[in-house]
Amino acid sequence: MKTYIALLRGINVSGQKKIKMTQLRELLGKEFNEVQTYIQSGNVIMSSELSSESEVSSQIEKLIENAYGYNVKVLTYTVDDLKKRFSENPYRDKDTKNLYFTFLSENKSELPEHKVSSKKGKHEEITLIDDVLYMYAGDGYGKTKLTNNFFEAVLNLNATTRNYRTVSKLLEMAKEL
Repeated sequence: MKTYIALLRGINVSGQKKIKMTQLRELLGKEFNEVQTYIQSGNVIMSSELSSESEVSSQIEKLIENAYGYNVKVLTYTVDDLKKRFSENPYRDKDTKNLYFTFLSENKSELPEHKVSSKKGKHEEITLIDDVLYMYAGDGYGKTKLTNNFFEAVLNLNATTRNYRTVSKLLEMAKEL
């Protein structure tokens, strides 16, 4: 049995795609073991006999579609994979309350610099490593124009963003499973 961390994109944001975490745990508990959630934004830790992250994502997407009628994209990682991505954060020397991870549905080798630089704020830094965009948003994520939706549009893929604290907490919770 493997432990997985699933990041659901776009649930419980601005009143859209509402799913109560108690209901989500109950729903996922039909197919997965030891299901835990963290905050309302769709962070799930679970164990499963399924052998790949893509199988887990697909199963969660189907369960949500069947139960709620929502098309929710899910990015799933093993604990080691998420730990690796977390440790590759190039902004370890920065204030963690302004650090963000945008997880991409596929690897990208480069960003369209001309599009990014025109939106980038004075106190923002961004680094792409494989399928994660690491961002330091010095003025806070609420003020950046380099949003999850922006990156989905310019990179033509699915993405979901989490702050440093959330990723750290998910890894901590997964250790206890």
